[in-house]
Amino acid sequence: MKKLATSLIAISAIVSAYAQDGTVKDLKKESEKTIKKAANDTIQKKWKTGGQFNLNINQGSLSNWSAGGDKFSFSLNSFLNVYAFYKKDRHSWDNNLDLAYGIVRTTSLGSRKATDRIDLTSKYGYALNKH
Repeated sequence: MKKLATSLIAISAIVSAYAQDGTVKDLKKESEKTIKKAANDTIQKKWKTGGQFNLNINQGSLSNWSAGGDKFSFSLNSFLNVYAFYKKDRHSWDNNLDLAYGIVRTTSLGSRKATDRIDLTSKYGYALNKH
Protein backbone atom coordinates (compact mmCIF):
# COMPACT_ATOMS: atom_id res chain seq x y z
CA MET A 1 0.00 0.00 0.00
CA LYS A 2 2.87 2.34 0.83
CA LYS A 3 4.50 1.56 -2.52
CA LEU A 4 1.28 2.42 -4.35
CA ALA A 5 0.89 5.74 -2.49
CA THR A 6 4.53 6.59 -3.10
CA SER A 7 4.19 5.73 -6.78
CA LEU A 8 1.06 7.89 -7.15
CA ILE A 9 2.77 10.84 -5.46
CA ALA A 10 5.81 10.48 -7.72
CA ILE A 11 3.63 10.27 -10.87
CA SER A 12 1.56 13.32 -9.88
CA ALA A 13 4.75 15.29 -9.16
CA ILE A 14 6.16 14.41 -12.59
CA VAL A 15 2.88 15.30 -14.36
CA SER A 16 2.52 18.62 -12.56
CA ALA A 17 6.17 19.49 -13.20
CA TYR A 18 5.69 18.74 -16.90
CA ALA A 19 2.51 20.84 -17.05
CA GLN A 20 4.19 23.76 -15.32
CA ASP A 21 7.18 23.49 -17.63
CA GLY A 22 4.93 23.94 -20.70
CA THR A 23 3.26 26.94 -19.12
CA VAL A 24 6.59 28.50 -18.25
CA LYS A 25 7.82 27.97 -21.82
CA ASP A 26 4.69 29.63 -23.22
CA LEU A 27 5.06 32.58 -20.88
CA LYS A 28 8.71 32.96 -21.85
CA LYS A 29 7.79 33.01 -25.56
CA GLU A 30 5.11 35.64 -24.93
CA SER A 31 7.52 37.85 -22.99
CA GLU A 32 10.07 37.81 -25.83
CA LYS A 33 7.60 39.24 -28.37
CA THR A 34 7.98 42.87 -29.38
CA ILE A 35 4.98 45.12 -29.75
CA LYS A 36 5.01 47.57 -32.63
CA LYS A 37 3.38 50.94 -32.06
CA ALA A 38 0.85 52.20 -34.54
CA ALA A 39 1.72 55.45 -36.30
CA ASN A 40 -1.36 57.16 -34.83
CA ASP A 41 -0.15 56.40 -31.29
CA THR A 42 3.20 58.13 -31.76
CA ILE A 43 1.95 61.40 -33.29
CA GLN A 44 2.00 64.21 -30.75
CA LYS A 45 -1.09 66.38 -30.51
CA LYS A 46 -0.69 70.04 -31.34
CA TRP A 47 -3.76 71.22 -29.37
CA LYS A 48 -4.64 70.22 -25.83
CA THR A 49 -8.10 71.28 -24.71
CA GLY A 50 -10.25 70.77 -21.66
CA GLY A 51 -12.30 72.45 -19.03
CA GLN A 52 -14.22 72.31 -15.79
CA PHE A 53 -17.73 73.35 -14.75
CA ASN A 54 -18.93 73.93 -11.17
CA LEU A 55 -22.46 74.59 -9.97
CA ASN A 56 -23.10 75.43 -6.31
CA ILE A 57 -26.56 75.66 -4.74
CA ASN A 58 -26.96 76.98 -1.19
CA GLN A 59 -30.03 77.41 1.00
CA GLY A 60 -30.36 78.79 4.50
CA SER A 61 -33.24 79.29 6.87
CA LEU A 62 -33.39 80.98 10.29
CA SER A 63 -36.17 81.27 12.90
CA ASN A 64 -36.33 83.47 16.00
CA TRP A 65 -33.20 85.32 14.89
CA SER A 66 -33.04 88.85 16.29
CA ALA A 67 -29.53 89.83 15.16
CA GLY A 68 -30.62 90.91 11.66
CA GLY A 69 -30.45 87.65 9.73
CA ASP A 70 -32.92 86.80 6.97
CA LYS A 71 -35.57 84.14 7.44
CA PHE A 72 -34.70 82.51 4.13
CA SER A 73 -31.86 82.76 1.63
CA PHE A 74 -31.09 80.88 -1.57
CA SER A 75 -28.03 81.26 -3.79
CA LEU A 76 -26.91 79.76 -7.07
CA ASN A 77 -23.32 80.13 -8.28
CA SER A 78 -21.76 78.74 -11.45
CA PHE A 79 -18.18 78.71 -12.70
CA LEU A 80 -16.80 77.59 -16.08
CA ASN A 81 -13.12 77.26 -16.95
CA VAL A 82 -12.02 76.20 -20.45
CA TYR A 83 -8.53 76.08 -21.89
CA ALA A 84 -6.76 75.41 -25.17
CA PHE A 85 -3.00 75.00 -25.40
CA TYR A 86 -1.13 74.82 -28.72
CA LYS A 87 2.48 73.70 -29.14
CA LYS A 88 4.39 73.04 -32.34
CA ASP A 89 8.15 73.26 -32.73
CA ARG A 90 9.21 76.52 -31.06
CA HIS A 91 5.75 78.11 -31.03
CA SER A 92 3.28 77.90 -28.15
CA TRP A 93 -0.07 79.58 -27.54
CA ASP A 94 -1.95 79.26 -24.24
CA ASN A 95 -5.59 80.32 -23.91
CA ASN A 96 -7.70 80.30 -20.76
CA LEU A 97 -11.30 81.50 -20.27
CA ASP A 98 -13.01 81.81 -16.87
CA LEU A 99 -16.72 82.63 -16.60
CA ALA A 100 -18.56 82.98 -13.30
CA TYR A 101 -22.11 84.07 -12.44
CA GLY A 102 -24.07 83.91 -9.22
CA ILE A 103 -27.36 85.15 -7.77
CA VAL A 104 -28.66 85.45 -4.21
CA ARG A 105 -32.30 85.67 -3.13
CA THR A 106 -33.15 86.73 0.41
CA THR A 107 -36.44 87.64 2.07
CA SER A 108 -35.34 91.18 2.94
CA LEU A 109 -33.42 92.24 -0.21
CA GLY A 110 -34.98 90.06 -2.92
CA SER A 111 -32.84 88.80 -5.82
CA ARG A 112 -29.48 90.31 -6.66
CA LYS A 113 -26.30 89.43 -8.49
CA ALA A 114 -23.53 88.03 -6.29
CA THR A 115 -20.84 87.10 -8.79
CA ASP A 116 -20.14 88.27 -12.33
CA ARG A 117 -16.80 87.53 -13.97
CA ILE A 118 -15.35 87.17 -17.45
CA ASP A 119 -11.61 86.56 -17.59
CA LEU A 120 -9.82 85.76 -20.87
CA THR A 121 -6.08 85.17 -20.91
CA SER A 122 -4.14 84.49 -24.10
CA LYS A 123 -0.36 84.11 -24.21
CA TYR A 124 1.94 83.47 -27.19
CA GLY A 125 5.46 82.14 -26.78
CA TYR A 126 8.44 81.49 -29.02
CA ALA A 127 11.46 79.52 -27.81
CA LEU A 128 14.78 81.12 -28.73
CA ASN A 129 16.60 77.79 -28.75
CA LYS A 130 15.42 74.22 -29.13
CA HIS A 131 16.52 73.10 -25.68
